[in-house]
Amino acid sequence: MSGWLLAWWHHMAPPGGRLHVTTAWRGSRLVAIVPAVSHRRGPFDRLSTMGAGMAVRGVALADRAAGPDDLACLAACAPGRRTARLDLAAVQDDDPLPDALREAWPGRTQPLRAAGVTERVPVVRLHRGYTPWWELRSGAFRQRIARAERRLAADGAEAWMAGPERHGWALEEFLRLHASRWGSRSPLAGDAGRRMMREAAASLGPQAMRIHVLARDNRAIAVHVAVRAGNAAAYWNGGWDPAWARHSPGLVSLTGLVRDAAANGVAAVDLGVGSGYKDHFTRDAVGVRDVSLIPWGLAMPAALAAELPVVARAAAGRGLRRLPAGGQARVRAARRRLRRR
Repeated sequence: MSGWLLAWWHHMAPPGGRLHVTTAWRGSRLVAIVPAVSHRRGPFDRLSTMGAGMAVRGVALADRAAGPDDLACLAACAPGRRTARLDLAAVQDDDPLPDALREAWPGRTQPLRAAGVTERVPVVRLHRGYTPWWELRSGAFRQRIARAERRLAADGAEAWMAGPERHGWALEEFLRLHASRWGSRSPLAGDAGRRMMREAAASLGPQAMRIHVLARDNRAIAVHVAVRAGNAAAYWNGGWDPAWARHSPGLVSLTGLVRDAAANGVAAVDLGVGSGYKDHFTRDAVGVRDVSLIPWGLAMPAALAAELPVVARAAAGRGLRRLPAGGQARVRAARRRLRRR
């Protein structure tokens, strides 16, 4: 995780940002950490957890052994006299850290707590291994993957995990495929995003940054990237060649990534926010949302004003969910057309 965060800091941090990492220790044991970036908004500072907006969650962490005194120390270090808000990105709904920080906040009055819309994060559970997970997939999905793998092999495609000798090549192929699919809509497709991915790959290495490749004739058909730490892994992103769409290369490659995770003792694979094709892999999911702590003081009006777009998006989301399925589809299609323009 630290290698990825440092790569993000070097290439994707907001201009003028200052590193602001607060920690709580019990003796020699680290029990809580909030790695953040402080950046100026008008006359006030705003603290945001590192990597906000990227494919990552759970950056701000507290050990279950952390007590009120530990969190009071953490909260006392987080705010400054000119801090307008502390933004914690992609916090799991049942994570006690935001409320614990709020209760431990220095001063007589607790800060306001503002939360964004809950988003669904599918999680593949592999506690029992790959085979039990695979057998729980629908028969249609298993047949689709088996048929696609046979057709890919018949057409000369090969699947493999990138080792040290091909890790750099696999990453460059991922960047090529990802950019061809998303273009300027993805921060990873820009110069800064590519530099960040390259530094993260060099820092993490092939054991922590797992890259699954489908390729033919030294050209990738699909590439999917995950980051592993201990017995957990997070799917980062992927890309595939639409010329091979009839063979479902994206689904085949992501299945390979899950298979690799299970073979390496991973108990859970976080697939990131979203649904659609991810629902083939799991029905288990957790809810995450952005949470902001806004201290009382001179900076509060500016912080609340910045919260208005979040409130508007939440209201729009609630309104959209009240529409019938056909109406929701038309609204989403209109959004996509506006984004393309």
